[in-house]
Amino acid sequence: MKHDNLMEISITKKTQRPPKVFRFPVVDFVQQARDMSRFLVRILVMGMGIFSSLLVVLGLFEGILRLRYKTIPITHEFMLTAQETTRSTDYIFEPTYVPEVQHNDRYHIAIIGDSFSACRMFDSVTCYPELIERMLLHQNKKVDIYNYALPGNNTDREFSFFVDKILPTHPDLVLWQFYSNDVWENTLFPIYTIGEGRRLTRVSGAENWAYKRQIFFDALPMNRLLLRSYVVRSALRLFEYESDDTLPYDNEEQRILWSLEKMKLEIEEMNRLSRMFGFRVLYFQIPTQSVYLKEAAEPQFQWMRDYNIRVFRAIEAMLASQEGYVSFQFAPDVSLQDRVLGAFAEPVHDRFYMREMDMNIIGDKHLSQEGNQVVADELMNQIHLFLE
Repeated sequence: MKHDNLMEISITKKTQRPPKVFRFPVVDFVQQARDMSRFLVRILVMGMGIFSSLLVVLGLFEGILRLRYKTIPITHEFMLTAQETTRSTDYIFEPTYVPEVQHNDRYHIAIIGDSFSACRMFDSVTCYPELIERMLLHQNKKVDIYNYALPGNNTDREFSFFVDKILPTHPDLVLWQFYSNDVWENTLFPIYTIGEGRRLTRVSGAENWAYKRQIFFDALPMNRLLLRSYVVRSALRLFEYESDDTLPYDNEEQRILWSLEKMKLEIEEMNRLSRMFGFRVLYFQIPTQSVYLKEAAEPQFQWMRDYNIRVFRAIEAMLASQEGYVSFQFAPDVSLQDRVLGAFAEPVHDRFYMREMDMNIIGDKHLSQEGNQVVADELMNQIHLFLE
């Protein structure tokens, strides 16, 4: 019996638990809040330390780049901050403002092209589309002109935008402006490739390096200010290394021929659409300054002449076979005495192309007021035939 009682007592002692202490819930909440605050402070201090270290590294990198390079060029830098374009995966870029076409009995003219047709480049120059509009209004012609041209455009984007956005507005006449750098632009920003059976095949703009670069730039805070940074410019430059990914050829010569073939197919398709929908097309190429001045150019100008002349002549031959081809002949007005020294100096006096304000290098300048007038007059001669 005594052993049994001892066992009961030992079992009772082992199973006894200390009484629970009641704690008011607010006390636990306050303690948890304090612990969380300490944790967040540690994270904040750690983050500030990492951020400060990153700023120091970037600052050193910025200094090294500025000592090493005079500048870091970015291909088509103006596109990054362009206000006249919006981001579109279909066309990479498209006009921000697409005018609403008024469907009436007035003659509808649509213009597609690049900076030579975009009337937003220089305030001091009235471009040829505006000159044509003024002349038609002065003659009391019932004509509406819609200008869809964009700086930096190429024939790929012009044609794709025409098919999707302009064709449904039922234009009566299309003015399609070409320029020799379209061949290069079509390889930089391809919207089409050549598929089986020699057919134009659409490629996604989202796969293009320029679109990816634009998305990255748009995501940067204070991106216009940061564009001055050599580190940021170097990061933007990295996207250009993807420019070859969407091209079928590695050889430069093959790329030129591929681009020219795309232009030819786009013209053929435009002609087919014009017959199907009953509109007319005027094709014309703005003469490249270096081609126009080929006989009066300085020796140091030779590096640009060869490529431009070859491409210009190739496009010219392509357009000359079209029924609606318009050619511009700029009468030579050069003074061989008006020369200045320097690798990029003005080789001759040229009244048809701009000398001041235009940031393009010699040989690739935009049209002056007189040059725009020549283009407007020649196009008006053809437009009058359609309006009679």
